[in-house]
Amino acid sequence: MSILVENFKNYSMKYLFVFLIACLSFNSFGQNRYHKDSTTTIDNTFVLKSTKKAITGLVYTTYDNGQLKYESSWKDGVVDGRCRSFHENGQPRGEQNFKNGKRHGIERKWYENGQLEYEWNYKDETLWVGQQRWWYDNGQLWIEKLYDENGKQNGIAKSWYASGQLKYEMKYKADTLISQKCWDEDGNVIQCPE
Repeated sequence: MSILVENFKNYSMKYLFVFLIACLSFNSFGQNRYHKDSTTTIDNTFVLKSTKKAITGLVYTTYDNGQLKYESSWKDGVVDGRCRSFHENGQPRGEQNFKNGKRHGIERKWYENGQLEYEWNYKDETLWVGQQRWWYDNGQLWIEKLYDENGKQNGIAKSWYASGQLKYEMKYKADTLISQKCWDEDGNVIQCPE
């Protein structure tokens, strides 16, 4: 019986993989792609220089070496969807999500060494929602904060030294600091700065 289940899992995974590749290919190759040099802005709308029509598709540019520098998704001349940028060495540099011209969803930025620098979650351009995190370039978590659906800081915020030693722990409710505790780089409790 377990051999039958295992064969079914393997069979299912193969077809799931093929399905995902097909979907990704359709999404990536099914869109029009425009080099940034062929575009311009008219009345806050991204358009093709040649036709003055609003762009729907991907806009990209490259480094002198041909490496992709960034690509952004546009709908009717407004940024909408995922935008990605890359370091010249090919490592990811940043990723943002937009909804009708406004940042909405996860935004990430990476150091050139490939280490994640920060991960934020936006709602309607200006509100941070959910967990927000920053890292040092060595991979050590630096800051962690939590925001509610209204963009107010709630819960425990923490910061660490590059060594990994906890630096502070602060409790917030609706953007108001309730309590705090701080440590020096050796782990000794200290007075928190004002």
